[in-house]
Amino acid sequence: MLDDTGLSSILPTLPLVGIHGVVYRSLDWTYHTTVNSVIGSIKAHGRYHHKDDALGTIYLAETHSGAVDEQRQEQQSLFPVLPGQAAGATTVVAPFQIALQRLVDLRHPAVQQELATSLMELTGDWRLQLGWIRRAETQRLAFAAHAAGIEGLIYTSAVGANGNNVVVFSSNLSAQMQATLPLTFPQQSVQFVGQF
Repeated sequence: MLDDTGLSSILPTLPLVGIHGVVYRSLDWTYHTTVNSVIGSIKAHGRYHHKDDALGTIYLAETHSGAVDEQRQEQQSLFPVLPGQAAGATTVVAPFQIALQRLVDLRHPAVQQELATSLMELTGDWRLQLGWIRRAETQRLAFAAHAAGIEGLIYTSAVGANGNNVVVFSSNLSAQMQATLPLTFPQQSVQFVGQF
C-alpha cells in the first residue's frame, strides 16, 4: 500500500463509480431501531475504519446472505463460539436503498495497482496489523479516501466466495441512504455501475 502522502495524492485522481439499488446491513437485534447508526464504528475498529478516526462508517453487503456471513464472521472473531455452544445474539438484516456517485472500486486490478495494494492485502486479516502498527493498511486507505471526499469503497468480501461489499462514510454522503422496514424484502442484487 502507498504511504499516507501517496494515498492522499492518488485517491483524487482515481476513477469514481456509482452504485444504486438495494444493499443489506446485518446487525444485532438490539440495534434494529437504529439500523443507520454509525455508533459501532466509534466503539470498535473495523477493516475500513479505526475507531479513533470517527469516519462514520456503515458496512453494507451486495446480498442478504453476504450481510449475514459478514456479521457472523465479525461476531465469531470477537466472541468465539466453543464446540457445542449455541451461537449468540439474534441478527436482523435491513435492506438499504442507495444511490451513490463517488465511490472507489477496490475490486478493479488497475485501482489496486495505482494504490500499490493487492486483493490479498485488502482481504487479509487486518487485526494482525494492529499489533505492530497504529492502523491497518485498509484503515489508512479509508482515512485517506474519507479525507478526499469519497463517499465509500466497493470491495471484495473476505468472507464470501465472490461476494461484494460497500463501506460508506456517512459524513461524505451526497444523498441520504434509506433503510426499508419492516424487514421483509425480495432477494435483490445491487447494481454496480461505472467504467474503467
